[in-house]
Amino acid sequence: MKVRLVMFFASLIILLAGCERTEDVSLFMATGGIAGTYFPLGMAMADVIYENTGIDIEVVASGASRDNIRQIAAGRVQLAIAQNDIMSYAFHGTGIWNRYDAVTNFSTLMTLYPEIVQVVVAANSDIFSVDDLAGRRVSIGDVGSGVEANAIQILDVHGLTRNDIYPVNMGFSDSAEAVREFRIDAFFVTSAAPNAAVMYLASHKDVRILPMSDDVIRLLKSRYPFYTESVLDSTDYPWITEPISTVAVHATLIASDDVCEQVAYDIVRTLIENRADINHPMNVNITMQNATQSISVDFHAGARRFFESRGGLYEVLVNTYLQILDAVTGLSLWQHPLSENNVFHITYTHSVNQSPVREVYKIANEQIVLYAMYFYSFGAGMPAGPEDGQVLTHLPDGGMRLSSINRVMYTFVNVSDYATGHTLHIGGALIPMYSLTDNAVRLMVGR
Repeated sequence: MKVRLVMFFASLIILLAGCERTEDVSLFMATGGIAGTYFPLGMAMADVIYENTGIDIEVVASGASRDNIRQIAAGRVQLAIAQNDIMSYAFHGTGIWNRYDAVTNFSTLMTLYPEIVQVVVAANSDIFSVDDLAGRRVSIGDVGSGVEANAIQILDVHGLTRNDIYPVNMGFSDSAEAVREFRIDAFFVTSAAPNAAVMYLASHKDVRILPMSDDVIRLLKSRYPFYTESVLDSTDYPWITEPISTVAVHATLIASDDVCEQVAYDIVRTLIENRADINHPMNVNITMQNATQSISVDFHAGARRFFESRGGLYEVLVNTYLQILDAVTGLSLWQHPLSENNVFHITYTHSVNQSPVREVYKIANEQIVLYAMYFYSFGAGMPAGPEDGQVLTHLPDGGMRLSSINRVMYTFVNVSDYATGHTLHIGGALIPMYSLTDNAVRLMVGR
């Protein structure tokens, strides 16, 4: 097999006709820089795929996740590796993608491995937690990168913004050198462990990685469902003496929706069944269970067919979200994966009569439906009584329940000067919406 490094500017000839003969198919896979993890892993996977299916894959060096998704959007490649958080931003047009058109012509083939968030400092530093980064010189990754997005989110759940630090935008290698030379105090890394830049720095001076508390991890996961808990230990870096709790996003193999079902099926089947032959250390993560975790964009039909045939869809598919957006700027403030018939509650104190209110919503046909309200007095903004088909029940504590409302709320706008303390309750998470922005917020179901 010939797997060639292609810096893409030539026209592509893709053989996808019919898809009955996968050995006649040629595809391009965008990965990352030659010195990173994506490119050599892509090469190793392409070798195994060709040897077992005859599918010929040209491996493309690229600017990694954002660049890869853009190349799929433009039709220049058909396969790519991308972080699941960047996939979510691109698919929904949120976060670092809010200034660009959403990209929806790609699907998930499988999760590959965790990319662990690591906040690195010198061992003799007086920085012991992310809270201590206030007022310090911190590298938060390249401008517009996934690392920068991760850094801003992690600062946020610690009550910090980029204005509370002296932010520096540098890649991993430059950041490690800057810590070594005392030009910065800390840097963020999102990558597989061990990371080469962290290992380089550790060979020149003692270093530490900052831990995250359980409360911070829970809050981060509730606001950004693509994160998972992760632990670093001596198997990752030999100088770690006690496990370090942190979070991870996940490197994911994705495909253009133009890739036919049988080709996608054969690629996933081959990688799962022949992972031991993938000549890369990350092959240990390519398992049936791991492959279906932390999915932020829907599976390709071929991947779904494979996992369903093996009983391997361990998670409900996450491609529909309840989203909270800033009603003025349109920025995504929070999102939570949904499934049909999900229920969530919004509680608040009525601003006129100062009594508690609870509203119960259901998700039906990807719409927000107001099903019931619990309240203690009539008044401005409260129902005057039941309408046709609705049921008003008086409760023992003096409150009232109005049920069977069944009113579709295509978007729900919370105007902060009308009622106070609006809190969203879903899946065990409590989201104080009033604390997310000074503006009104808008709730909607998005994909």
